[in-house]
Amino acid sequence: ILLIGDAGGYVDSLTGEGLYYAFKTGENAALAIINGVSFKKQNEKIIAKMKLTRTLSNIFYSKIGKFLTKIALESNWFTTKAFSRYLSW
Repeated sequence: ILLIGDAGGYVDSLTGEGLYYAFKTGENAALAIINGVSFKKQNEKIIAKMKLTRTLSNIFYSKIGKFLTKIALESNWFTTKAFSRYLSW
């Protein structure tokens, strides 16, 4: 039994999104079966990305993270730099 997407716990803890993980873990399940490798081995990159996202969400949603976000968003300098950087992509 291979659990993929939301059922397997593959959800972005920062945004709550799961569609990318559903597709990617589904693809990795098929590749694991075809290539005869373990599902965990096939998902190493996804698991590493999820660990990083979980760490970032723990920081972002902590009291200090919320405080720093509030300060940053109230700063005209920061919002101007952030949006001009975003728009220049």
